[in-house]
Amino acid sequence: MPIKRSILWLRCSLFAALIVININILKAQAEIQLDEIQEIRALALSPDEQTLAISGRANNERGLWLYNIETEHIEGTITNGNASVISWSPDGTYLAANSGLGNAETFQIYDADSKQMMLSFEQSVSPTSEILWSANSTRIATVTSRTIDIRDAASGDILLVLSISQTDAAGIFSAAAWNSSTNQKMYGLVGADKKLFVWSTDTGNLLEEYDLPFHTEALALSPDSTKLAIGNLDGNGNIAVLDASTGTALMMLEVNQTEFPQTLIWHQNSIGLASFGGGSDGGIIRLWDTVTGKQIDTIPVTGYINTNTLEWFSPDTRLIYSTNQNPVIFIQPPVAIAGLDQILTDSNNDSVETITLNGSESSDSDGSIIAYIWSEEGVEIANIVQPTVTLSIGVHTIILTVTDDDGAIATDEVVITVSGN
Repeated sequence: MPIKRSILWLRCSLFAALIVININILKAQAEIQLDEIQEIRALALSPDEQTLAISGRANNERGLWLYNIETEHIEGTITNGNASVISWSPDGTYLAANSGLGNAETFQIYDADSKQMMLSFEQSVSPTSEILWSANSTRIATVTSRTIDIRDAASGDILLVLSISQTDAAGIFSAAAWNSSTNQKMYGLVGADKKLFVWSTDTGNLLEEYDLPFHTEALALSPDSTKLAIGNLDGNGNIAVLDASTGTALMMLEVNQTEFPQTLIWHQNSIGLASFGGGSDGGIIRLWDTVTGKQIDTIPVTGYINTNTLEWFSPDTRLIYSTNQNPVIFIQPPVAIAGLDQILTDSNNDSVETITLNGSESSDSDGSIIAYIWSEEGVEIANIVQPTVTLSIGVHTIILTVTDDDGAIATDEVVITVSGN
């Protein structure tokens, strides 16, 4: 009996110890914080903008983590892989990711709710720069240097292969975009050749070839599939916005010549465009209005942002990014409001008139504005919130530039017209 009791006691102790170990493991997983996920390789925002998928390392384990933006909690890990590319299906049901395997890659498709793997397939050519989905979430495309393979998302079977050998290009695919709105087109960018090729994703036939104005490695299709953005790597670093149906240039966004935009992402309204240009030591995120062609905000960052680690959260215009594989950063740029345009009359016939400018409606939701600069034709005329300035007869376009405590910058303009009496 004493021996049996000892064995029973030992078994109960071991069972209790296992329960404690499992509870501690689950507790450690549940307590993982966003800033504890390091070595980030890719980010992907879900279509409903509620969940951020993050490929990184936490507790010395590689994983694909799901972060709920509303609750600000990590919901769990989908896989222990080492994904460099993540992509949500348009309906938000599935999440696709890659992982390296020697000279090939393995791809997995997961159910986003259950976090269970639905499909796994291998691709012999690596690396993959992008994973794209059809609009109805039934097909998936993997982009390599020489081909764009379109597969059945349920079986993994290859349906079409769009090959660079179908073109006269000497280079390789730099990027791709899937226009699934009406004509089922796939855009394949061969940046070094300054070419953009368009295929039918119904037949696999090459439809069109667009000549580009410069060498580019970055391509972004607006959510409404009407506009394409490309970044200039030749010299001035400008960004061209193209008509997606014809390839013709709609406007050129002027960027500082020391920057070369290699990361581009559209806002969900298909008007805002975010660009990043710089090197490993740092660079600048610029936000653009592609209707007016004007720059909205400027955000200096330390480190490099690649194409897979920048997202734009639409509801409150927060930017989500990671530099040099560091933890995820959420930042909301300030809003500059320079006031209403005004028309004044020279009241005492001295050819000038005094006016008080008002930038007090400017705001920064995640911090505070620390600087107000008013300028005309590049010359500073005031540096406080509500300055009083004297203007001569004529039309004056005055720019208000505000800087917040994160170093982010926003601008707005006001037009003051002073007429003679």
